[in-house]
Amino acid sequence: MQRPKQTRGYRPLSVRKTDLFSTPFYTMRFNADYEEIVRDVRRAVSIVAEKYGDDITRNYTTYFDMETQYKYISNTEWCKNLATALKDTYVDLMHKEFLFSPKELKLSRDKVHLHMWVNRYTNDHQHSHHNHKGSKISGTFYVKTSQPCAPIIFESPTEYANMLFATRDCEVIKDQMIHNGVPAVQKEMNFLPNDGDVAMWPAYLYHHVPRQPDQEERISISFNLDHHDTLNFGYSDEVLDKLDYDFLHHEQ
Repeated sequence: MQRPKQTRGYRPLSVRKTDLFSTPFYTMRFNADYEEIVRDVRRAVSIVAEKYGDDITRNYTTYFDMETQYKYISNTEWCKNLATALKDTYVDLMHKEFLFSPKELKLSRDKVHLHMWVNRYTNDHQHSHHNHKGSKISGTFYVKTSQPCAPIIFESPTEYANMLFATRDCEVIKDQMIHNGVPAVQKEMNFLPNDGDVAMWPAYLYHHVPRQPDQEERISISFNLDHHDTLNFGYSDEVLDKLDYDFLHHEQ
């Protein structure tokens, strides 16, 4: 940290700053025939739009119409290649960053859960504040980012510190990211995607996509990733009586 010039009576100590408890944000590239993907997404979303009409909360995405997703997206060759790359990257991150052992988990590609859906935003669309409960990693592959293009905005999990110190937020632009906050406390980060970018983040992070005036077309493929972990609390199944818990349920 740079010290200010000495003035009479002003004698701060020399400070060494260490940032604690970082939140990872991963970016990478996926190369493909983007024009082919754009055509397939437009076709799928046009079918969704016929179903949902003027409902701008649903008429831009296959998230609420998995039948259309499976019919027009999931079985394409590019989608299979994308799914393969996302699953393998997820396992690589789990192994290197979170120290899971795929060998001990007996983890194979077919045991990694991947949920994908496509989106076609225009200037009418936005996606409100949310996270992805029940997943480990969330992400988005950006296929077409015609300018002006809405960012995806991530909210700091330490936002309460911003409230505590009542900071005045400043904007710092670094590469494709706009950081809002102060050096000690960050409020949010805007990621400005380019065609071919893939971003991944912990699924607990709250984020949103704002409405972007004059946005012609913003095409993306969002996804969640997870896997089942093994449990070992001291008793093996062999020494306990078998019991199914299906008698416990909530009435509809």
